[in-house]
Amino acid sequence: MSEIAPTRSALIALKDERRTMREGYAFLDEKCLLLAGAMLVSHFTLGITPGAFLQALPQAVEVVNFWIGIEKSCAFGFAVAFVACHYGLRVLPNTDSLAVGVTRSVVAAITCVIILDAVFAIMLRNVG
Repeated sequence: MSEIAPTRSALIALKDERRTMREGYAFLDEKCLLLAGAMLVSHFTLGITPGAFLQALPQAVEVVNFWIGIEKSCAFGFAVAFVACHYGLRVLPNTDSLAVGVTRSVVAAITCVIILDAVFAIMLRNVG
């Protein structure tokens, strides 16, 4: 069997995907910035010191809510991965099929996350 050589557009798409995957962990920094922003706002508007903010944070946010967030994020991650694999394994070696597969995968993944979030909301409505 002869090997199929990747096209220039496929190589560019792969480079973009790798860059996106490397940048995908930037949300960790955003969450730290959000927490720091909340700390600054509480300091300047309410006069709460950063030390008092950090000390009161575990009391203000229940541990059960933390674990629910962890479990939900894992469920969403697995759902998105399964949907992406489902559509990715059906892509033909051409750019048209790739574009259609990616679009369908993104729409299906978003829909799946919304449905899962609704299911979690119904199941956990009396928790926390």
